Amino acid sequence: MWLKGFISNHVNMKLLKTCVILLLLTVLFFVLRNMDLLQLHYEENSTIVPKKVTSAPPTAPPTAPTTAPPRPDDFCTFKPLSLADAEEERLLLDSIAWPESPRPPPFFLLNQTSDPAHSTFTILPGRGGVERHIGDQLEVMIQMYDFQGNPKKSGGDVLLARLHNRALEAGVAGRVVDHLNGSYSAVFPLLWEGSAQVEVTLVHSSEAVTVLHRLNREHPERVLFKSLFRSGSISETASCNVCLRQTNQPQCNYTDLRIGEPWFCYKPKKLSCDDRINHMRAGFNVRLKDKEEKLFQSKINLKVFIHSSGPANVTVLPPRKGLLCKCSFRFIQIHRDVASACLVMLAISRFLAWPSIPSSPELSRATVLRSPCSRPPPAGSMPSTHYAGCRG
Repeated sequence: MWLKGFISNHVNMKLLKTCVILLLLTVLFFVLRNMDLLQLHYEENSTIVPKKVTSAPPTAPPTAPTTAPPRPDDFCTFKPLSLADAEEERLLLDSIAWPESPRPPPFFLLNQTSDPAHSTFTILPGRGGVERHIGDQLEVMIQMYDFQGNPKKSGGDVLLARLHNRALEAGVAGRVVDHLNGSYSAVFPLLWEGSAQVEVTLVHSSEAVTVLHRLNREHPERVLFKSLFRSGSISETASCNVCLRQTNQPQCNYTDLRIGEPWFCYKPKKLSCDDRINHMRAGFNVRLKDKEEKLFQSKINLKVFIHSSGPANVTVLPPRKGLLCKCSFRFIQIHRDVASACLVMLAISRFLAWPSIPSSPELSRATVLRSPCSRPPPAGSMPSTHYAGCRG
């Protein structure tokens, strides 16, 4: 009787453990299938509040017309847009909208435009004192000046900011915020231990962006393409592009019917559209006005580094004690699937007391993941995996 009762209790315990494991695996499956539930609206600890920029003021969707009206400055309206396509186009334009900057006068002076040599960036003091740890944020203030050394009063410059460590082959892009008054902020997450150097690059001045906007609007066909048509001994070439200006010359329509990607060529004079045999790039038409080429000078105002007004690098220490919860929010946001699996594995290990996974109260995701947290990321690896180093 005693043996029978022992066996029965042992079987019941195994059955209970099996049920719990199945329940936890079900929870894991549910979490992985519903990743949006783990978007915890994590707010970065920054005082920077970006100003929203849109391509056009929001308007209520039209109800009467069935197609969007063509834009007067756009000759690429080869077919009318449906309401759904027009809405998708508006959302795409809003996502890449750029702050407007003052339009340069007809005879603008280069010395009144953004100059990377006079501009500077400054690393701001940390919130928790001088020390910076993995999981903290690094904030940098960028101030733009013109060639005369005067501070810029408007935004719109194209700036790239990155934090990197060449020895570790680690790097991360900064989130640049335009304050629309000549100053910018860049925010970096600190993802690895050791040295981290800030690098800020002026890609295009705001004045150059204004010129590029005009060129894209007035001359979208600046990149030239041609196709060769051949039938027997007769060969002809014709200009091709995403859209072509309307002339008396007929056009061949090679639009992809499956995805709607447009492509057109002027029809050859002697051959048919079916005689097209190849495709090539034929050059680039700059179409810059007088003196506008000065806005695109390499090593002067095109892809030039901006110098720091103080130290350009910081030393990052290991994560602070007790930083697990704060770090984990960001960790879950980046690695939701791995974090969810770790949580379930942690629960299973504590229930079954598996010897391979510690069950002490100090156990953290870093203990479970081990490798991303116990050493720097290997050469060539993405630094974001090292951000899992959120040990308590």
